[in-house]
Amino acid sequence: FDLAVARSFTQHFNLRERWDEECERRPKMAGFVKRDGLPILTTIALRSRLDLRQSAVLALRGDEIRDYWDRAVDGVDRATDLLSSQFGARELLSLPSQYMLPVLAALHIENPALPVARSVVEWFWWTGFTGAYEVASNTRAVADYQRLRDSRWKAPKSILLVKERMIGSTKKIDSALHRTFVSLLCAQEARSFVSGTALQDIFDEMSVFDRSTDSELSQAGESPLRLRTLSTVLKAPSDRADDVREAIRRAGPTLLGSQLVPPGQEFRDDSFLSTRLDLVADSLASRTGLPVRIVTEAESDVEQRGRERFSLLLDVLTARDESDVAEALEYVSWLPEREQLVVSAPNRTAAGRLIGKNGLHLRKLIDELPLLGIHVDVVAAP
Repeated sequence: FDLAVARSFTQHFNLRERWDEECERRPKMAGFVKRDGLPILTTIALRSRLDLRQSAVLALRGDEIRDYWDRAVDGVDRATDLLSSQFGARELLSLPSQYMLPVLAALHIENPALPVARSVVEWFWWTGFTGAYEVASNTRAVADYQRLRDSRWKAPKSILLVKERMIGSTKKIDSALHRTFVSLLCAQEARSFVSGTALQDIFDEMSVFDRSTDSELSQAGESPLRLRTLSTVLKAPSDRADDVREAIRRAGPTLLGSQLVPPGQEFRDDSFLSTRLDLVADSLASRTGLPVRIVTEAESDVEQRGRERFSLLLDVLTARDESDVAEALEYVSWLPEREQLVVSAPNRTAAGRLIGKNGLHLRKLIDELPLLGIHVDVVAAP
């Protein structure tokens, strides 16, 4: 940030003074980013250079910073408000990925209506629970920004929650998933089990399990139940853990539902985690409007192979101009259970014209993908 201050300085523009003034004017935004101006600069880099990496921020010219500054601050201010009110995030470090803030801020700069669109809700929860930004986060976040900006975001057919990952996750082993889960609890308007009052921005995390469940799992080399993400509940800082556990046993369905805790649990084994996972899936489905499926690792691997092979299609399609790509993708679907790529159209004549118009890529798929074990059919749409 200090480098950006020096680079953008003019007689009439002092970035350090501007930022201090904005923090005074917008205390909620300042608290969310801990008075760190870097997210503003990252938003500028995304908007002007389509790059979120530190190297892109360091490369910003003084005129870029001055030209985009006011809009970027407005965008980050609106994005922090949205992340807090709609997605349960208390601060930048509580997000599944810190890149989510500049993506939403840049969308607001483009069109103030974009960050509240249904596609953004799908994107946030799908990205958080599937770990989409765990690898190649810059590339994927930039691509998502462009799709959301241009209304090209295609909702996944379903959100897959891998059971082994969800039940085995801990704050240390899978921190992004843990943060996403806590955000979901906050978005549920979690309430204290002891007092029944809403937990606002100040709360502590605790486990419904105590140390008495540790020994057996520790001997098996597994993480103790009290460390698992799905064992986490929120409490007021003044509430004692034992009091919270006792209050959960007495709580009614409304209070339990505010933290996605199933009723009638004894907190003795991992059956609680499996039952709670069902409630998480139901909450996600309600929020996103998408089907949410709990699958095993083996089932997820089949889906992943399908996505990897489908990416072969994208590689070929992107060799052509975007209008052809968009048109072709409307007619393509992947059936993972049959390892079959289907190019469908209203009728066989239309399918033939599609292949003819986009012959370079679709014809190439039909000729070459069977060599990779992928069966391609051109069929009339039902």
